[in-house]
Amino acid sequence: MVCTLVYSGTNGAVSYLTMKIFDEVFAKKDETTLTYLPFAIIGIFAFRGAMFFADSYLTSYVSGRVVTDLRNTLHDHIQSLSLSFFHRQSTGLLVASLTNNTTAAAGAVTGTIVSLVRDSTSVIVLTVTAFLMDARLALIAFIAFPASVLPLMNVGKKMRKYAKRGQSTLGGIFSLMQESIQGTRIVKAFGMEDYEKQRFRKENERLFKFTVRMSRVRAIMPPTMELLAAFGPSWPPCF
Repeated sequence: MVCTLVYSGTNGAVSYLTMKIFDEVFAKKDETTLTYLPFAIIGIFAFRGAMFFADSYLTSYVSGRVVTDLRNTLHDHIQSLSLSFFHRQSTGLLVASLTNNTTAAAGAVTGTIVSLVRDSTSVIVLTVTAFLMDARLALIAFIAFPASVLPLMNVGKKMRKYAKRGQSTLGGIFSLMQESIQGTRIVKAFGMEDYEKQRFRKENERLFKFTVRMSRVRAIMPPTMELLAAFGPSWPPCF
C-alpha cells in the first residue's frame, strides 16, 4: 500500500519536470536548469521503477495468498456438506468455484483496492499539480472530466455482467466434460456421440460469445478516452 501511494504520488513530479523542460530549457534556454534536470529525471524514473516493482510484486503476493486461503476455506466447507447438496449441484460448477471463481473473486477484491488507492492518489496529486502549473487550463480540463466518468461506469457494469455469465457458462462446460468423460461407455453404448458433441459445442459457443462481448466493450474504451482527451488541447485556443 505504501509503495502504491508513493508511486502514484510521483506522477506529479513527472508532470512538473515536463513543464520545466519546456519552460526553462526550450523556451528560456536556461543552462543552469539543463545541468541538473537530466539527473533529476533519471533519479525520479529510477525511483518510480523501484516503487512499481515493489508494488507489483507485493500486490501479486497478496492476491495469490488470498486465492490460496479462499480455496482452502471453500474446499473445507464443501467437504462438510451433506450428500443431498452434491445431488443438487453439478460437479462442473463446484470445480469452477474452486478454480476460476475464487481467482476472479480474489483478483477483483485486491485489484479494486489497489486501483482505488493508486487512482485516487494520482487524481489528487495531478489535480494539485495542474492548478499550480496553470489554473485556467486546469479548470477547462475539469469540464471534460465528468464526461469521461460516465462511459467508465457503463463499461464496468457491462464487464461485470458478461464476466458473471461467462463464469456460469464455463462451469457448465466443466460439468459437460465430466459427464461425457465419466460416462463414455454409456454414451458409446447408446450411440450418443453426436448428441454430446452438440451439447458441448452449444455451451462452448455461448462462452465464445460472452468473451467476444467483453472484448468489444474493453476495446471501445481507449478510443473513447482519447477522443475526450483531444478536447483538452483543442479548447484553449478558443479562449
